Amino acid sequence: MNDRSHGLGLRMLVVSGGVLASRVLGLMRDMAFAYVFGTSTALAAFVIANTFPNLLRELFGEGAFSHAMVPVFSTSIEKEGENRAWDGACRVISTLILVVAALTLAGILLALLLRPWFTGELPNLTLTLIPWLLPYAIMVCACAALAAALNSVGRFAVPAYSQTIMNIALIAAAFAPALLPQSDVAKSRAVWFLVAGVLIAGLVQWLVHLRSCGHHLQPFKFQVDFRHPMVGRVARLMAPAMVGVGVMQINIVVDRVLAGWLGALETTSLYYSQRLIYLPVGLFGVAMGIVALPAMSQAWARQQRQDMLTSLDTAFRQVLFLTLPAVALLSALRYPVISLLFERGGFTEESTAATAWAMLFYLPGIPMFACAKIAVTPFYARHDTRTPVRVATLCMGLNLILNLILMQFLRQGGLALATSICSAVNVLTLLILTTRHLGGGVFGKLFKPVAKMTVAAALAYLAAVIVLRQLPPEPTLFARLLQVALPTAAAGAVYLAATLLLACREPWEILGVSRQ
Repeated sequence: MNDRSHGLGLRMLVVSGGVLASRVLGLMRDMAFAYVFGTSTALAAFVIANTFPNLLRELFGEGAFSHAMVPVFSTSIEKEGENRAWDGACRVISTLILVVAALTLAGILLALLLRPWFTGELPNLTLTLIPWLLPYAIMVCACAALAAALNSVGRFAVPAYSQTIMNIALIAAAFAPALLPQSDVAKSRAVWFLVAGVLIAGLVQWLVHLRSCGHHLQPFKFQVDFRHPMVGRVARLMAPAMVGVGVMQINIVVDRVLAGWLGALETTSLYYSQRLIYLPVGLFGVAMGIVALPAMSQAWARQQRQDMLTSLDTAFRQVLFLTLPAVALLSALRYPVISLLFERGGFTEESTAATAWAMLFYLPGIPMFACAKIAVTPFYARHDTRTPVRVATLCMGLNLILNLILMQFLRQGGLALATSICSAVNVLTLLILTTRHLGGGVFGKLFKPVAKMTVAAALAYLAAVIVLRQLPPEPTLFARLLQVALPTAAAGAVYLAATLLLACREPWEILGVSRQ
């Protein structure tokens, strides 16, 4: 076990700590949404409307921009030093803010023009909320740009933990209407508190990132410069990456719009199931992708292909080690988990059943969703953003076809299943192409450890099911808690014991402990 494996594992745990805090608060936020809004039209409208600023965030912030900015900034630091690199980064970030502001204004005008054409309650409320939520895109893209610079110099904590601000704000916003007179607590009015929470949180996140950059790098200076060399390099890498990330985000928009066509229950149940599914994905897949990209970028700058392959192999194994038991556990406990977290207030038994149905078809995709964040890193590290675009475009077409077919039979479950299938196609295709470019037999190295983890995960599933069947199906909060906690403890113990007996090295790598 080498130092690179130790470093990636430990840095992933740092990022995972921040993501865990954010995801725990995210669950609390969704519990607040479930209690106050249930599966209502108001929440469905907010979910769909909030997709559009998040689309800009992925295109110009955490997605395409980060994948272009980190390699360019890392290379610039290696060649020119940190001061000159940061000066160029400020010009890049300033230019980005100006572009996103222009697109935000265009989006607001378009929503205002379209609103009179839609008279249904859900589309009308959605188009009413969009102009108010879109300005958040400017703030979150600026935050993501500064986060990319911080990640490039090994500062992962602030970007990882800053998302907790959004969740705290939305939890407060969800319960804020309860302080008003009863006549003002209609869900269609309460949703405006969520809009205010998003905007306030975005401003606070921006200020926190500004302070962190001033401490670890230098104070940020707003200076738009379209002619600066770093702006050109980032733009050239970002353009095809935007298409790739945009394709995946368009899939999300299409899923939300199609779910909205099915109804408010389908829209909100798909949302709640996504939130639960992306907990392990965010904890492990996103975190590992964040820490692996700078390592691979620096290895490519030094022309050390073997180091890139080592980082890739380590990242895949460690993420699969952590996500496979999540699939097993949620497969066994999806009804108890949903009931424990959400079934109260406006969230009924019907809501639980609808959410569990969507989750059933998301579950097989968890490892692929997580690995997708890693599979693109060798390409972005080599400044190859075109290949992921071509693969993502293929998957977008496949996703649309599968959506239209499967939703006819499985409703929101069909939308979830289409996403899982397309994610698997995306990851496998990228892995095949990586093997061709870098060699190293990625599949061969992964087969044996993944087989061991799968066996251990299957045993963990059986343990969870056996323990769950011994517990009384009572509806009290304490009984629900036991129905989740005891099977989880049993499954976790069985999985860890099985992986140790099967001589899996991943637990030791993640902890940075040598077995020698």
